[in-house]
Amino acid sequence: MKRLPALLICVFVVSLLLPCVTVEASTRLVPHEDPSAAQSSIDSYSFLSQYAQVFALISSEQYANASSLSQQLSLISIPPNLAYILNRYNNLTQQFINVLSELNTTLDNASSLLGQNRLDEAATNLDKAGILVSQAQILLSSLQDATTTLSQQMGVLAAPAQSKIAQAYNSLQSILQRLTDLINQYHTLLQNINADRLTKAQQLQTTVLTLSINSTNVSVGGQIYASGVLTSNDQVLANRQISLLLDSVQVASGTTSSTGSFAAIMTVPYSYVHVMICQALFAPSGDDVNTYEASLSSPLTVNITFYNTYINDSLSDVAYPGLPLIVNGSVTSQSGMPLSGRTVNILLDNSSLIQGQSDSNGTFSMQTVINSQTLIGSYKFIIAVDPSGIYAGVTQQKTIDIKQLISMLNVQVPSLVLLPSQIQIKGTVKTPSGPLNNANVTVEFDSAKAVTRSLDDGSFNVTFSVPLNAGLGGFQNLNVTVQPQEPWQSSTQKQTNVLVLNTAGIAVALASSLSVVGIAYTRLIKNRPKKEPKTTLQTESPLLFEQAPETKLTSSFQISVAEPKGKLLNIYKKASQTVQATTGIWPKPEMTLSEFLQESQPKLRNAASQFSELTKLAERALYSHHVPEQQDLLKAEILLDEIRRALEK
Repeated sequence: MKRLPALLICVFVVSLLLPCVTVEASTRLVPHEDPSAAQSSIDSYSFLSQYAQVFALISSEQYANASSLSQQLSLISIPPNLAYILNRYNNLTQQFINVLSELNTTLDNASSLLGQNRLDEAATNLDKAGILVSQAQILLSSLQDATTTLSQQMGVLAAPAQSKIAQAYNSLQSILQRLTDLINQYHTLLQNINADRLTKAQQLQTTVLTLSINSTNVSVGGQIYASGVLTSNDQVLANRQISLLLDSVQVASGTTSSTGSFAAIMTVPYSYVHVMICQALFAPSGDDVNTYEASLSSPLTVNITFYNTYINDSLSDVAYPGLPLIVNGSVTSQSGMPLSGRTVNILLDNSSLIQGQSDSNGTFSMQTVINSQTLIGSYKFIIAVDPSGIYAGVTQQKTIDIKQLISMLNVQVPSLVLLPSQIQIKGTVKTPSGPLNNANVTVEFDSAKAVTRSLDDGSFNVTFSVPLNAGLGGFQNLNVTVQPQEPWQSSTQKQTNVLVLNTAGIAVALASSLSVVGIAYTRLIKNRPKKEPKTTLQTESPLLFEQAPETKLTSSFQISVAEPKGKLLNIYKKASQTVQATTGIWPKPEMTLSEFLQESQPKLRNAASQFSELTKLAERALYSHHVPEQQDLLKAEILLDEIRRALEK
């Protein structure tokens, strides 16, 4: 009977916090799947459909679009068991696209050269096209084999014949067959162009074109005097147009005289490369088309000289959206001489920000603003100086991080709220540079919500009423969100717990408990025996620590070992015994579990993290209303086993 008053008092206390327990139970999170145990998967139908689209683009000779889509597909998440074959499949597809694209271009070039009677150059392109056709056939065969293997791995071949996956697979195979036809078309075109070349070679007379230049070293913008002779079967060809080329680009022209000779002056373009190839070209026109082959002189190497340009800049590695960004620097020659009047371009990820010029001292200073809509992240920041005369251009690139200034939020909330009542929330928000004013501050508590703005000193004050709510009680979340007006300021949020007690519930519980206590006490008085042997009834209670020889530490927690909390604490006790025996560290009477962990951790070696995690589980069982679940007990047993094995090594 002596247990009854204590039991009734416990019932009363629980009734006060009953709403809290109800809320906690209703919002308990479903355990997440262990990421390490989770298995990746791939949508077979989507995969087959996307690649069917890639191969359809290839079959219609849209190589740029096919390449772009193929590169996007290479970025999809791949299950580990399919990683190798999928990566190989992506690589084969991209190689196949590149080969067919190059084959198409090479055949076009060969056809064009053949139309100009440039038979030797056409022959070179046709030889290259023949190699590319063979490569395309090999790659297509590998793709067909890889398609079958990959489909087997993904279980596509086991799908019902009428399923969407089976239909997508059949569609893909059909398109792959169309690619065989495309390669055959290219091969036929190659044969036809080559046949035309051989026919023309039999019908046309060969020509020979010579070329000589007065200098093989010249600066950009400089001039070269070129001359030569055009003949056919040792006979000079007069009044024929000769094109003079630098790196295959026509820069001058001349006409042969009655002696078959020509002369012309070539101006070197402002192309800042160190070497160019100079050639003379005779391409038959008019009546000559049906009489003479084209001819290209032997190549001559020309060394091109120019001066390099250098940039020295001072630029921060960090910028903020909406804030000014100042770029200072100087433009000099390779000898360090300042270069004035040079155009300087500033770009962010190839998007132009601002353009300016270097002054008489070669320096530049430009201020720009990063667009306020720019996303946070890393960007390429480019400073480019345009070429000018004998000075080449230069591009300098570095990585710059677009960030927001950190906002720091401090919130003052009441630790206890009795419903119904008004809640006053105070706080301040600031940045490293000072208070953050005029920021939107939103406070949310249950269904109540209030919005205000921070003052000049960064402070804010919100008061709102929370009505009597029978379902609202226990620890409740209060959220404060700050959204600055300026794009360079980051938003911030803070969540805190507030203990809410329902006055109506307290009154009802108190009245009920007092009534029960009164009745029980009356019965106890009536039934009390005159003499009762003195006995002490103790509840099973696991001592959390082994007692050191010089201490008399006992546990103040009275929890039955049959209950979940007692079971978990008993597991912790076994672990602490192992730790004490291994480390030789004994807890002091006033020591908490965390303090014991901190003192023993340096000697725990590989068991430190496991004992730390088990300590957290024990503290939660001791100091909160949380009742350990079966998975908590299982986890604690696993941690105990890992601690023992780690400390026994």
